[in-house]
Amino acid sequence: MRRVLIAIFLTASAVASASAQEDLFERYEAFKRQAQREYGDFRSKANAEYAEFMRKAWAKFEAEPALPAPVKPKPPVQPQANPTDVPQTRELSYGEVVKPTPDVPQPQPVEPVAVSPVGPAPAIAAAPTAIAPSPTTRVPQLNTAPAAAPRSDTAPVGPTPVPRQSAPDGHDTAFDFYGTSCVVRMPACALPRLADAGEAGVSRMWTELSDSRYDIAIADCLHLRETLSLCDWGYLQLVGMFAEKCYGAHCNESVVMQTYIMAQSGYKVRLARSEDRLTMLLPSENEIWNYSFIRLDDCKYYILDKTLRGKGFAVCDIPFPGERFASLYMRRRPRFAMSPVGERQFRSKRYPQLAVTVAPNRNLLDFYNNYPLSNDWDMYALASLDEATEAMLYPALRNAVAGKSKREAADILIDFVQTAFEYKTDPEQFGYERPLFGDETFYYPYSDCEDRSILYSILVRELLGLDAALIAYPNHLATAVCFGDDAQGDYITVGGRRYTVCDPTYIGASTGMTMPDMDNARATVILLE
Repeated sequence: MRRVLIAIFLTASAVASASAQEDLFERYEAFKRQAQREYGDFRSKANAEYAEFMRKAWAKFEAEPALPAPVKPKPPVQPQANPTDVPQTRELSYGEVVKPTPDVPQPQPVEPVAVSPVGPAPAIAAAPTAIAPSPTTRVPQLNTAPAAAPRSDTAPVGPTPVPRQSAPDGHDTAFDFYGTSCVVRMPACALPRLADAGEAGVSRMWTELSDSRYDIAIADCLHLRETLSLCDWGYLQLVGMFAEKCYGAHCNESVVMQTYIMAQSGYKVRLARSEDRLTMLLPSENEIWNYSFIRLDDCKYYILDKTLRGKGFAVCDIPFPGERFASLYMRRRPRFAMSPVGERQFRSKRYPQLAVTVAPNRNLLDFYNNYPLSNDWDMYALASLDEATEAMLYPALRNAVAGKSKREAADILIDFVQTAFEYKTDPEQFGYERPLFGDETFYYPYSDCEDRSILYSILVRELLGLDAALIAYPNHLATAVCFGDDAQGDYITVGGRRYTVCDPTYIGASTGMTMPDMDNARATVILLE
């Protein structure tokens, strides 16, 4: 009898426990549904108010001319160190220190964009696109997909397609993004259209895009940002290409859709109009060359459409809740389908056994070819190298420095960067100043001081695990490496740490040797992390 009572008690307890768990689950689901409804109400209200403000007359502003990339005189040939010279140990002065740029999360919607689950999304696959970047032009065009070009001999490989389901009562919008096929789901309803580019027409289209049925497209764009590891500039272009796929190139409706999705994604953007043409304005905390801009609240809002030649603009200067600045920094490497281009061999002169063959990813080169130009040198150094480039380059470099001291390994790497690449200044190669990302240095025929210092800083940080800095002289860029000891050679002291000068452009110079005639008192030290 006792056993029967125990069994009854345990059964009742289990039933009660299961009932409690089920009740807890139901309450949680109810809470989640309520929270989503409240956010939906908040977002709908924010968009309704935003659209209402849009109806009011937009303020008039005059655009300021684009700032050209400053021309920096550089030696026409690389200075050569005397082979018998040995590094002196001197502490060098410098002007200012630029601290590492904080690694802040990317902008996000004020709350997650809630969409009904319909299976994994979106699909990503390799696309057979091979576009050779031009070594003489660098003209980013937002709202414009890269022009088609013949396929390369090697079929591109890349992210594996993801099985997925289409949106219920909707359709898939497929488009190419730097050689990678992307899919964004859209509702079946007709796309909103503009009657004209005036305030009332734009307000009406914004209201129609605010319909919750379009949330699925926002969610898929954000998912692509994560899947492709896109930086803010990459996401801006992705959204622009998607909008163009929906409406066509160079049209006002694609501009409104791009601006709408960027605002819903958490980015600080503005709409502007020049005569009957709309464009999106992007404020940036980075200095961007070659883009005209409008000053709003002491901030430069860059005009992304370079085809707009007029100076007068009407601007819809309305903040959206939770908006944040976009950043040009790339803390993650973008993941585009692989399409190798132009194998080249690079060999160290002092260590001829150190030879590597590198074929950069054409799709990544195209992406960099459309990247804004800036003198934020750490932006280029922190972008690192593509995984495919590392796979071709790093095994040989690791083998060359295996078993060596930090100083010996740094000397091997600096000779490789000094002697494996042909030197030519930017004005000679491109006709204007153009810093190169690390992968670009393996593609273009020539490189100069900033390109080599950026590449060398990447190699010592990633292969040797050493902290590094860039030393920006008035007309030169070098690297400094923290060896963690009293290494011989010229050095600077920053925050109690000793950084030894390493100049990848001073041919034959070992670590610790400063190029002659450098104005150390006016140099800026840019710390890297």
